[in-house]
Amino acid sequence: MTYLATPADSPLFANQTGHIPNYLRVFALQPGAYAAWEQLSASVRDGMDLHRYELVTLAAARRLGSDYCTLAHSKVLRDRFYDADRLRAIVDDHRNAGLSPLDVAIMDFADQVAADPTAITDEHAAPCAPTACPTRTSSRSSWPSASAASSAASSPP
Repeated sequence: MTYLATPADSPLFANQTGHIPNYLRVFALQPGAYAAWEQLSASVRDGMDLHRYELVTLAAARRLGSDYCTLAHSKVLRDRFYDADRLRAIVDDHRNAGLSPLDVAIMDFADQVAADPTAITDEHAAPCAPTACPTRTSSRSSWPSASAASSAASSPP
């Protein structure tokens, strides 16, 4: 339940069965903002597989102190990729949880971008460069340049 007066019904709820997430209730106040957020989210998700996207968003959510997002992305990781013990290890310390070196580097990068996007340099992004981080399509890289990452992270969705 949000602390805002949100609508009881919205076109945004049409595809929901049962529980309506809090974020969707808030977006119902401004459906145009939801459409923009979905477009931004899709552009990030489309550059990597779901497993990696969930690890990245988990790292950013932890850094930002968002328990809600940490739990939401942890649930996807638990339901689709890891057992409870492995996920707990990743949340506690991803560097020592048996992830691949690339997944550790990408989670580190997401953490750094979330902590201070203005401090990101090409050296921070280097371990996640297109040659180190293949994507589902050859025409897109998984990570923007450091300047693009810094700009995107400092802009509201």
